[in-house]
Amino acid sequence: IAGPAAYAPLAAVLVLFGPLRIVSLAFMNMIQPELAKLMAKNEVGRVWTQAKIWAVVMGLGSLVYGCGILFVLPMIKSQALADASIGFIGLLAIANYVPIMLYIMPRVILEILGDFRMVAFITTAGAIVGLILIAILLAIASPPWSLAGAAASEIVVLVASWHFAHRHMRALEPRDDRHDGQS
Repeated sequence: IAGPAAYAPLAAVLVLFGPLRIVSLAFMNMIQPELAKLMAKNEVGRVWTQAKIWAVVMGLGSLVYGCGILFVLPMIKSQALADASIGFIGLLAIANYVPIMLYIMPRVILEILGDFRMVAFITTAGAIVGLILIAILLAIASPPWSLAGAAASEIVVLVASWHFAHRHMRALEPRDDRHDGQS
């Protein structure tokens, strides 16, 4: 497949993952006020525990969803998917969406704490990494590989979001709860 037709399978598969974005936004809107109330009561440990639990739930849920899409993809008879390596595209789509679902919780924490600059920095860094990798991959490989560059971008956001959220939460923990050996 060459030319614009080479991108049709990517679009067709990625559209199937669109509902995960909607779920992530709905979940953020649902959980953020609750966690903000807990933070206002200085229940740092409880917020951090909730963040970890819900991240696992969202990550596993998106993985199950992605596996369901991989199962259904071969059954979809579409001109856009003809002659495409839909399994490979599906796996790369999963590699893009699972990290998104996993960084919802640290992003919620950063927003509750009002560190919007850090959120902007993290997402900008991820976008730059993605842009560079996607451009390189499009120059040297077939279009489906560009999803690997996009996945790397999401992984950068995932790692940085958890790192900075953890750093903030550690700073807010009462001294007795830190377990760092200091009195």
